[in-house]
Amino acid sequence: MLVDWVPLAYPYYNAFFLAVILWAMMKPDAAEPVWLAIVINIFGLITDIIILATSFAPQNRRTFYEQGLLATFRFSGTMCCFNLILRVLTSLLLARTIKERGGDYGVGGPFSANAGPTYDRVEEPTLPVAQPKAYQSS
Repeated sequence: MLVDWVPLAYPYYNAFFLAVILWAMMKPDAAEPVWLAIVINIFGLITDIIILATSFAPQNRRTFYEQGLLATFRFSGTMCCFNLILRVLTSLLLARTIKERGGDYGVGGPFSANAGPTYDRVEEPTLPVAQPKAYQSS
């Protein structure tokens, strides 16, 4: 049951995040579902902050107090704060999962595996060049 102060987008992006996490679990070798999950998770983190800042207001507290639902209001706000904290931990775990699955796409910072070049140098031969044999007449 949702409380009236939570916007309707809140359960939808959380359900979409869970669906993408299930997709990532079904494809253990692919890094793309994990990337999508981390993007949705960061979007959810920002959206949770906006929802808590704008919707969890004192005027809503008075309305819920008058209706006798103040405990429900406080509980839902507390769970939203826990969800916000867990989103940070989930993002770190997803970043580690991306690294384990080999999904490093050149993003800098803590996600990059190494800073060196990842291409082969064409001008440096990898095998010794075979010398042509001289023609000998007998």
